[in-house]
Amino acid sequence: ISQTTNGASVFSFTWGKFLILVNRMAVLENITNSINIWSPRKTYIWIFFQYAVPLTAHIYFVFAPVNWSIDALGIVRFTGLDDTTGLIYRCINGIFYALYAVAAIVMNFVAGIRLKKLSTSSSVFYKQQRSLFVYTLSSTASHFLFAVHQFASSYGFFAKDRQLMEILKNVRFIVFDLTIFADPIVLIFLSKPARSVVIRQI
Repeated sequence: ISQTTNGASVFSFTWGKFLILVNRMAVLENITNSINIWSPRKTYIWIFFQYAVPLTAHIYFVFAPVNWSIDALGIVRFTGLDDTTGLIYRCINGIFYALYAVAAIVMNFVAGIRLKKLSTSSSVFYKQQRSLFVYTLSSTASHFLFAVHQFASSYGFFAKDRQLMEILKNVRFIVFDLTIFADPIVLIFLSKPARSVVIRQI
């Protein structure tokens, strides 16, 4: 069940981010007819894939029993996922994030070329698209790093490289936090409306 829920969540979340990239490319391709404003239907589809499905799939973990064990050093460790389940989980995450990252790298490269052509047509539109380009680029980089971490963990399991697995285990929180918080931090840094909303909330 945990493999199914995580797989569904990763696929849905990744697809939601991919929709953002597709929209960015569509905007750059139609510089004379801006489509920055999403229709309500597109917005609901994006919210569904980006948030609704992952949240629903992970509700399982609210009710799932939590398993703890004490190792030889007397340290209490979470053992809810056995090695095989953990391996499948990491492979699922790594595959979907890698697919997203590869597609995003190509699309960001094309977007960068298109962006250069906007510099002489409209300075306002160019600055707007430049910010969005930086946002998608940082998002792609953080998720690519996450995919590499998952693949490295799977390799460490197959190769029985305990030292590598220990290193990856120690840095996983940094990688996970970067993947989660890179998007909003960059968005707040680049977007004046986003900063205004945060300031009002504070």
